[in-house]
Amino acid sequence: MRVVLGRLVVDEAPDLASTLAELGRVDVLPTYQMDPSLVAQLADLKPDVVIVGRFMTELAFLLSEYLRQAGCSESPIVVAANPVTNALKIKVAHAGFDDVVDLGRPLPEIRTAIANIGQGKFALDDDPLWRRVDRPPRHLDLPLMTRDDVDIEILNLIAIGLSDQEISEVVHMSPQTIRNRVSHMLIRSGLANRTQLAWIFTHRNLLHHIVLGNGLAGPTTVE
Repeated sequence: MRVVLGRLVVDEAPDLASTLAELGRVDVLPTYQMDPSLVAQLADLKPDVVIVGRFMTELAFLLSEYLRQAGCSESPIVVAANPVTNALKIKVAHAGFDDVVDLGRPLPEIRTAIANIGQGKFALDDDPLWRRVDRPPRHLDLPLMTRDDVDIEILNLIAIGLSDQEISEVVHMSPQTIRNRVSHMLIRSGLANRTQLAWIFTHRNLLHHIVLGNGLAGPTTVE
């Protein structure tokens, strides 16, 4: 079993890497500095499980895209945090990740939880709250979501908080036309509602054009 740990997770739980080394190889990556060089590193590591800190829910698109480009799109992404709240569970689901691990638990229990995840057994699958949250696709073809610049304007205005009536006055279309356009974008994207549609598009579109950090250091290995 090969595990990739985000550096911030190791900073929060210094003994975690050596504990997980009992399962196999553990590589520590500074995922708080993300650029395309991460693709080559992930392709070389071929992780069975990727464990990141809670802040990576804000950069979900980049991490998922890098894993896809590295040929690791099936690798489970787990958020490790202390504490694990219901709000965090919802954010993890909304990010399209696979599970959460409570760093407040004893290390042997965390090791067992990660081993189960590596075998495709996710603790949150039995969580009623987790099952209720609409989880977006991990990989979303942004250009196919929108047909033209008007669609993009509509999504940005929804994200700001404007109603259909207010949007219609801005783009000079009827409220019904606005609703039709949003409905078609929901169908094309497979997302659940207009809020999710607008948030995911504007958030992922921004991250798609901005790469955070530079001078990414190579991974360290715990044998």
